[in-house]
Amino acid sequence: MKLARTLGIVVALACLVPAAGHAGHDDVKVDPALKRSPGKVTALGSVYSFEAKPLRAPAYVPDELRGWRLTVLAGKRFGAAFEVRGNTESLITVAPAHGPLDGLAVGDLFIVEQIALQKAQ
Repeated sequence: MKLARTLGIVVALACLVPAAGHAGHDDVKVDPALKRSPGKVTALGSVYSFEAKPLRAPAYVPDELRGWRLTVLAGKRFGAAFEVRGNTESLITVAPAHGPLDGLAVGDLFIVEQIALQKAQ
């Protein structure tokens, strides 16, 4: 009985200890304290921009997302990652170096994270 209780405590403590987080499908370890903001595409703009609505805030702070990584979480472009070039309260523009947003659609979900997009080698 004492052994079972000890094992239960060990398992419970193991669940409480945070492990190193991973972002997306890559092997980048992300500090859990980094800012992240999920959002939803509300309208399409140019080939490098779209209108968006944050899911946890009333609006984005202009140019706060510059340099952040944007990863598409749902839709035809699932898993695609882009670097944010700039933003307004509702418009997000990505850097052209990572290609256009072809295939992005209204209703697609994404997350922007305060971490630089790794360059392909």
